[in-house]
Amino acid sequence: MSKALVSELLKKLDWEIRTNRLLAELNNYLNLKDSLRTVMKHAVLNSLIYSKMQQAYESLQKLTPICSHCKNVNTSDDDWQSIENYLYEHTGLEFSHTICPQCMDKLYPEIAAKIKAKYRQPTN
Repeated sequence: MSKALVSELLKKLDWEIRTNRLLAELNNYLNLKDSLRTVMKHAVLNSLIYSKMQQAYESLQKLTPICSHCKNVNTSDDDWQSIENYLYEHTGLEFSHTICPQCMDKLYPEIAAKIKAKYRQPTN
């Protein structure tokens, strides 16, 4: 075998070794990049979950005790106020009172019957 041929074979072998090393490094880089992408994805998901849990916790802290019968709101140890006043003080919301058909039937059955009869009559 000639020196030139041996030299050429060594160059090719060296090139193949370097190429294989570069491919291995590239593969390691891509695996690392995929791992980093996975870690970042989990970090973002955990952050979103934490944010939702924090919002839920804050919502629970905003629960206001309210009487299940008269609907007055307990604003402190012994202070109860109407839900209308409570909402007005906290949000500026004002109410216009009316009566629903079910309560009208229950509380004022005679008036409810007259109103229903009036609207059931055919018009000419």
